[in-house]
Amino acid sequence: MTSPSARTRLQDCSPCPQGRDPERVYCAAGELCIHDGDALVRKRASAIASVFLLPDLLKDSDPQVRLEAGLRLPARLRRRLLSDPDASVRAGIAKTLAGEELGVLLGDPSGLVRQVAAEYLPVVLLPALLKDEDVSVRLVCAKRLSLEWLIVMSWDADERVRLLVAQRLNPEQLSAMAQDEAATVRRIVAERLDPRHLAVLCDDEDQMVRETARRRLDAEVDRVLMRQGGYDA
Repeated sequence: MTSPSARTRLQDCSPCPQGRDPERVYCAAGELCIHDGDALVRKRASAIASVFLLPDLLKDSDPQVRLEAGLRLPARLRRRLLSDPDASVRAGIAKTLAGEELGVLLGDPSGLVRQVAAEYLPVVLLPALLKDEDVSVRLVCAKRLSLEWLIVMSWDADERVRLLVAQRLNPEQLSAMAQDEAATVRRIVAERLDPRHLAVLCDDEDQMVRETARRRLDAEVDRVLMRQGGYDA
């Protein structure tokens, strides 16, 4: 005769350290049980289980159970999961902590985790990530960096990053991007560059860049001439 399966024993609740209690509303065999063999059942149970049971679930074999439990714990216990072996757990916990606590994730092996860190870190720590190998991390940096550091990203290898940089830099800072290899970037530069530096774009190989630069430069010349005429009058 074979012994009952683990599933049968769990349904019977006999191995459960909490024992059977018809009055307990936080567990139900096969549906809500932190000791169940099914990770989905354990995850559902961890969402409503007593907080005193949650620390043990931080060692659960399933990452989603660990994350569900961690999200309900105080920050001092939640921080333990910043070293969790699963990147989705580390990223999920990182979103819930104060930005200054995320410095330990700057060198995380997962691009997802570093991206979340970049979204929540204090701006003063972001320069550590502006050369990150993952473009998703650098895109976040391009959105959040202060302008004095943002200009360093004018030479980023990814066009999407440089587009964001061109949209954010001050007009006086854009001269370095007038020679960008991507026409899409130069079009932004032509729209925003300080008029005093537009001449370099008037003969650009891209028609839209040329037309925008010439239109803005002509308008600036007219404005200056009108102002001088007013002074002469």
